[in-house]
Amino acid sequence: EVEKIRKAAHIADEVVGEVIEYIKPGMTEKDIKEKIEELFTQKGVCMAFNPIVASGPNSSMPHYCDDSRVIQEKDIIIMDLGCQYEDYCSDISRTVFVGGITEEEKKIYNIVLEANKTAEEKVKNGVTAEDVDKAARDVITREGYGENFLNRTGHGIGISVHEAPYIRTGNRQILEKGMSFSVEPGIYIPGKFGIRIEDIVVVGDKGADILNRFSKEIIVI
Repeated sequence: EVEKIRKAAHIADEVVGEVIEYIKPGMTEKDIKEKIEELFTQKGVCMAFNPIVASGPNSSMPHYCDDSRVIQEKDIIIMDLGCQYEDYCSDISRTVFVGGITEEEKKIYNIVLEANKTAEEKVKNGVTAEDVDKAARDVITREGYGENFLNRTGHGIGISVHEAPYIRTGNRQILEKGMSFSVEPGIYIPGKFGIRIEDIVVVGDKGADILNRFSKEIIVI
């Protein structure tokens, strides 16, 4: 089961890289979503869910579901996508920048990246789901953006895209070897922009086995 999720994650990594090469100002969010579907189809898999492509101020909404905005010369884009490989799902989010990045965007990106990595380092057999959430949340709160972390840190994934364990405050479920879930902290500034970085991880013998391998460094298109 883990190897099937790993394969699904690697296919999603490939699609992220390929769709980044496609993005340019003047196209719509819908154009990018359709390209994502086309790329998955070319790889012989179907999408696990309708992808999110949230640009500009739309990126400040964690569960944005429209697709009509036109990509601008200076823009920010959150892409959230995944596929099914032999019935097992993947899910990845990356935030990219078109034409440049502001100092504020860079600062917040690095905070979210630290939260993502800190939470992943917390993952191991015997800790609770809440412990992992707290690891990410403490980083973002320390930097003054606690009220802008609007979503849970993660959700389980397998045959369904969203299943237990839910990585959130108040969930004292003990994490055990073989459990798979997302780690996706984000900062969302209403009406301005948002940043999310998401990987799928599996609880391994020595900590988190991070299935997504696509770069988490700042990418400017």
